[in-house]
Amino acid sequence: MSKTAISLFAVVVLTVVMVANAGDRYVPDVQTFMLIGDCSAGYVSPATGELFFKTSLSGEPQLFRINEQGWPYRLTFFPDGIGNYAMSDDGSKIVVLAAPVGNERRQMYLLNPQSGRIKALTNLPDVRFGSVVWAPDNRTIYYHSTQENLKDFYIYSMDVETGESDLVKKLEGINDVLDVTKNGRYLLLQTWPKNVDNDLIIMDLTTGDSRYILKPDGDYNFFTGRFTPDGKSIWMISNFNEKELVKPAKYDIEKGKLEFYDMESPWEVADGDMALSEDGRYLAWIANEDGYGVLHLAETSTMKELPAPLSGIADQPEFTQDNRLLFTFSSPTRTYDVWTWDWDKKELSQKTFSSYAGINPDIFVEPELIRYKTFDGREIPAFLFLPPGYEGGKIPFIIDAHGGPEGQYRPKFYRNFQYFLLNGYGVLAPNVRGSEGYGREYMTLDNHRKRLDSIKDYKAGADYLIEKGYSEKGKLAIKGGSYGGYVTLAAISEYPDYWGAAAASVGISNFKTFLLYTADYRRYIREAEYGPLSDSVWLESISPTSKANRIKAPLLLIHGENDPRVPIGEARQIFYAVIDNGGIADTLFFTDEGHGTANIENTIAKYEKMAEFFSKHLK
Repeated sequence: MSKTAISLFAVVVLTVVMVANAGDRYVPDVQTFMLIGDCSAGYVSPATGELFFKTSLSGEPQLFRINEQGWPYRLTFFPDGIGNYAMSDDGSKIVVLAAPVGNERRQMYLLNPQSGRIKALTNLPDVRFGSVVWAPDNRTIYYHSTQENLKDFYIYSMDVETGESDLVKKLEGINDVLDVTKNGRYLLLQTWPKNVDNDLIIMDLTTGDSRYILKPDGDYNFFTGRFTPDGKSIWMISNFNEKELVKPAKYDIEKGKLEFYDMESPWEVADGDMALSEDGRYLAWIANEDGYGVLHLAETSTMKELPAPLSGIADQPEFTQDNRLLFTFSSPTRTYDVWTWDWDKKELSQKTFSSYAGINPDIFVEPELIRYKTFDGREIPAFLFLPPGYEGGKIPFIIDAHGGPEGQYRPKFYRNFQYFLLNGYGVLAPNVRGSEGYGREYMTLDNHRKRLDSIKDYKAGADYLIEKGYSEKGKLAIKGGSYGGYVTLAAISEYPDYWGAAAASVGISNFKTFLLYTADYRRYIREAEYGPLSDSVWLESISPTSKANRIKAPLLLIHGENDPRVPIGEARQIFYAVIDNGGIADTLFFTDEGHGTANIENTIAKYEKMAEFFSKHLK
């Protein structure tokens, strides 16, 4: 299928087809489901008041704005879509980040937000650029780059008018730029010793001096830092408190004091789910309530909460210049769109309207939040989806493994879930130990030597489905991407008698080769989670390739050949190991993808293949 065939207008000519084993119900095919749109990353221009947002309306994620006529106007035309974008404080310029064929080595481009005229700021194909923050002069940006040694993310500045860049700070490892004070003097940086541990650094740009604002012993997080307008304090979210829950906090720079808020609530705030208004008067954060995103607003002077919408799944909060709150909303039955909330008028307004590709979203299914007991008596939270019209009995069931490993399944919109549900499958999405959102202790329960305890939690989820009569051994499938791909391979090799099929996308199969060949900048942070390369005996013990002779379930492997995180050799190893041991394995490899699929026709091909594979082996 050509890219030109997948367009805004393609949905009007797609037909709804009868799917095998769907009974008398007509449901759309995989292609139609994958054409359901999404809009996110909303930002209102301070210059024109126009809304900018990212959407897959054209096939790959591109930048659009709503013009004066209220119509989406496309601004970028990158063949493989864009990553992030950052608008200058006066709204006159945008820096866009984009990389080819999924290799994640994003380059920086300067975009005129009105005309769409664009020019390359960088052209170093082996280098990664990102974490762009604009200086108050609206022509200087701060960013990170691996250009020094292709491994460490040093901090640089660039004059976007001349293209001249300067090294600002040498820092080993992964580092980000978070904010700069309004007077342009101080820079706020984030550095990552481990994937579950990060620290904040304040740098004086006039003297070059820098210091950690807090550097506690142990693994703690300090996210989403923002200077107050006077530059005397920093708002952030952190778990460096007595309850070890990620909460809103304010750091007084002169006093060195960190004060936490919303400590009465048992729920955390996810990284990125906090925003400070331009004048510093208002703070927004989104509480992660068992996966659901609940919006909170407060006046910073008193921390008195303001009215906020009570229901929904919100993320990506941003304040507009006139102090309305912009955010992205989605749910299991509604795709991503950008909304605004005016708390003075108590007006909730939808600003983008994603296409449902001709499908009535009222046929989609909401999950039930459940908890099941695992091997050590802990209760694992999970979302249970049952197909519409389910009246009992044992049906094919898919267990979905999230990535991370410290990720979390949150009940947002998943096209593939709704497709499988309407075709008679059940879906279980657990948040096993190691998942974020439930406190620091829970998130560390799968670290290093405890790796396989989380796989036991997935096995307990399968036991729950069997005990409740929802399914049975042989009718269970497991699927996942990235770390979820490893979970898939580990589950079918550790507990081979449970599964009728499995689909692993961009997953680790051999931890030794993974650590050897993953991108240099990622190795040390992954070793902190899984174990060092020097501990080869341990790494082999948790590697599915070492137990491939135990795998009984037919296995589908999906991977991009340009994946810098989990090289495609991981998929090839386990494929040959399964085949050599007499097992069943199939592959779908993409020459123009990296860690996942960004290209719409590849996404369609992936889920068509997966649907065919599960139908063959589970039904």
